[in-house]
Amino acid sequence: MFKLEEHRHLPITVQAKDLWHSQLIDDLIIGNMYASEEELEALGRLNRSTLSLKVELSDGISQLEQKIILEEKHFNRGDVSAYVIRSTQPRVKYKDESVPPLAPQTLMPGDLTIDNDLDIRYKGELNIVLKEMPNEGKTNVVGKVVESERFLIHQIRPWETFSFTMK
Repeated sequence: MFKLEEHRHLPITVQAKDLWHSQLIDDLIIGNMYASEEELEALGRLNRSTLSLKVELSDGISQLEQKIILEEKHFNRGDVSAYVIRSTQPRVKYKDESVPPLAPQTLMPGDLTIDNDLDIRYKGELNIVLKEMPNEGKTNVVGKVVESERFLIHQIRPWETFSFTMK
């Protein structure tokens, strides 16, 4: 359960995402004097039914990987993993496309990954890493959820949709 004090120094949009996706509230009341026009506009752009996470993309990723991250509709599989949130539809859609391997690096919480050509079965699948684990070279680290929103990853429930926007 969230504590309002934890929100004090977060952007208003991050506060709203956390509250809405906690499934504990229906409405937001802004209690910090007056919200600015910019804050109200930013809140108005949020999609309450789909959690959108801000990400920083890695250097050197392909156009296909960028398309998978930013343009595809993602949902968390129902058979959840303790290690990653899995969005499997891109692997079906792009099964005939090439995802060249990048230099492997240890997978850290908040990393966005896409399985590459070395993993024929899962090639094209997007994951959000939940726990640190080694990378055997079959997975490209293509980005990272920004630090201020990383805690929101745990709001993504089975079968729930999510999306990404550039920082």
